[in-house]
Amino acid sequence: MRIAFVADVAYPWINGGMERMQYLEAKELARKHDVHFFCIRWESMKSEFKYDGITYHAFPAWKHSKLYKKGRRSIREALLFAIGLVRIFRYRFDMVEVHMFPIMHLPVVKAYCRLTGCKLLMEVAEVWDKQYWQGYLGKVKGSIGYAYQRYAINGADFYISNPQLQGKMRKYGVSSDRIKVFTPSVDGREIDRIKAVRRRKRIIIVARLIKEKRIDKWLKIFKKVKEKVPDVEGMIVGRGPERETLEGMIREMGLGDSVVLRDIYYDIKEMYKAVKSSSMLLHMSEREGLSLITIESLALGTPVVLPSYTPIPGELKSMCVVEDEKDIPKKIVEILNSRNPRSYIKNSEKLKEFMLSSTSEFYEQLFEKLNGGSRDSGSVKH
Repeated sequence: MRIAFVADVAYPWINGGMERMQYLEAKELARKHDVHFFCIRWESMKSEFKYDGITYHAFPAWKHSKLYKKGRRSIREALLFAIGLVRIFRYRFDMVEVHMFPIMHLPVVKAYCRLTGCKLLMEVAEVWDKQYWQGYLGKVKGSIGYAYQRYAINGADFYISNPQLQGKMRKYGVSSDRIKVFTPSVDGREIDRIKAVRRRKRIIIVARLIKEKRIDKWLKIFKKVKEKVPDVEGMIVGRGPERETLEGMIREMGLGDSVVLRDIYYDIKEMYKAVKSSSMLLHMSEREGLSLITIESLALGTPVVLPSYTPIPGELKSMCVVEDEKDIPKKIVEILNSRNPRSYIKNSEKLKEFMLSSTSEFYEQLFEKLNGGSRDSGSVKH
């Protein structure tokens, strides 16, 4: 089959959980299928090229530093991506998998699929309510964004999402029989290659440096833990518009000698080593989709601590340590003082459901439904 992935951001040029997940899916499918990827042209990218078996079409050019404006995703970037995406009409595909955000490009993709008869698979990691939209963009722009989202989310043949979003999607007119439960892809082969490393008394987070990840809360919790465990280390790995703010917080809180704020790892093996050698991953995000780094950390044997308000799906939470925010420092101290932090990973047998080896099986089932033209497919979960 000829398959197209559509997303403005693409790994490894933009390094995030969603980007890495799509890349792994596309790379796995490229073993048997003709896979293309339409995205923004980030620095060091050519307009058209092949990488790991995937054919990339990148347009227009955009800089990493301009992806966010005033702490929010650039509307101009989203609009230009939608306009540049008209080049997809030069090609013919059997299926297009499109990521819902930043949503401006969805009418172009839907028009392409209707005109060519191509099947559309939409990946939905988040669905924002009106209040969240208004808080993100302001009352007027937020209301417009909310109304546009209600329109844009409809029209796909199938959807990839998580169980917690199904209720919201049904409110927007998406029937349950078109929603597939597909979990993030983790390359177990790559993780297995990471050799045993000495476990450090370290708390780590790997995330995009934006306000919604609540790394400010992460730092406050770290400071409380340090009062009880003076030799604890902290590592924040990421890139984003909040970097200067976080650097200032680290200085003001007197954590300069304890917390390292470093750029993303371009070598995934080095990132895995950093996670594997840490005592835990603390993830305080208040806006999250399927959270690939959570699963990767668990697969590496590093427990994950989450606040009770986390939007991370229940399937993942059941393997993590989940506590009320006020109780997290005490639990972290307990884990740091434990001889076996790995024992805090629960239901570890569920990890096999998240391995990349399940990707092909999922898509093969989906291809059968698409080729049959059926919209009544039931729920597929692996």
